[in-house]
Amino acid sequence: MPTLELLAELKGHADRVWLVSWNPKRLELASCSGDKTVRVWAPRNSQPAATGEETAPLQDWQCVHILDGAHERTVRSVAYSPSARAIATASFDASTGIWEQEEENGDYECTATLEGHENEVKSVAWSSDGALLATCSRDKSVWIWEVGQDGEDFECLSVLQEHTQDVKMVAWHPKEELLISASYDDTIRVWREDDDDWFCASILTGHQSTVWAVDFDRDGTHIVSGSDDKTLKIWRREAPSASEQSSVFVPQRREPMWKCVDTASGQHERCIYSVSWSKVHGYIASASADNSVRIFKMLASTRQVTDDPSEETVSLDLSCTQSDAHGTADVNAAIWCPLAEHGHLLATAGDDGIVRIWRFVE
Repeated sequence: MPTLELLAELKGHADRVWLVSWNPKRLELASCSGDKTVRVWAPRNSQPAATGEETAPLQDWQCVHILDGAHERTVRSVAYSPSARAIATASFDASTGIWEQEEENGDYECTATLEGHENEVKSVAWSSDGALLATCSRDKSVWIWEVGQDGEDFECLSVLQEHTQDVKMVAWHPKEELLISASYDDTIRVWREDDDDWFCASILTGHQSTVWAVDFDRDGTHIVSGSDDKTLKIWRREAPSASEQSSVFVPQRREPMWKCVDTASGQHERCIYSVSWSKVHGYIASASADNSVRIFKMLASTRQVTDDPSEETVSLDLSCTQSDAHGTADVNAAIWCPLAEHGHLLATAGDDGIVRIWRFVE
């Protein structure tokens, strides 16, 4: 049976850890906390081998940078840019910080502060090419920012205000300039640009309570979502049928539909705070207020539908469960490492102020 093997505990934050973000270029991660700081962690004495793989022991990590002084309240979200040259931080002080790493000493400096949200900024995410940044807030809005060529100038392109409640998370499609947002209004919204105008292309309904977390699969054809209703849902992107085209949310644009193809109930006993779909091996990790982390595999099969061609059906198969992943503390995040050579690593963050590194063993 697959298992999660605990490799390391990263201690240093003075308050709960909300989220972690893996460096997309090297074995390193950043964590954000209620203590108003971000800590950057890396294996001690890590050196690239001839193959490009890190050679340091995966059990021995150290804090190599502390990003502080830019935020007055909790840092709720953190994200490396695709180039790994910058880190974005979202804070309850209603601002988003952009941190650039200095070439001389490797330290991080806050080079830009993005303001405009009226309340706490809950999430920040870079587009796949790093040209756009998205933020969302308790003020019910999603903001799209264009990144300047120097990486320091940011222009707000659009303010999207169609959610009716607090927006918990934003996530970009892995290949396209397509954004999804999850909200306290129980919905997921899909946004994209058309003639310099960002619009809501689809509204995904079905959850019965707050949607806390969303993520795409490697190809961007499926979305996984986790909710306060204790369920996980899988949504599949597909072209609308002829009968559906007349009722598509924006029919004149003939947008693809996102259809819920599976709902996993009874897997968690409390709210699901985090979902992460590995772009390396395809497993899904979920983290919950029930103190557990669960690993799922999406199974797909085809069936013949009456008067229709074969249709793919999917289901989530539970691979393993890590109970009390952070003792008695809520698990706020479980995020897969995106590096091909380290895709089996999973980082979790908890209310106990600790980041844990796990190895997934199939």
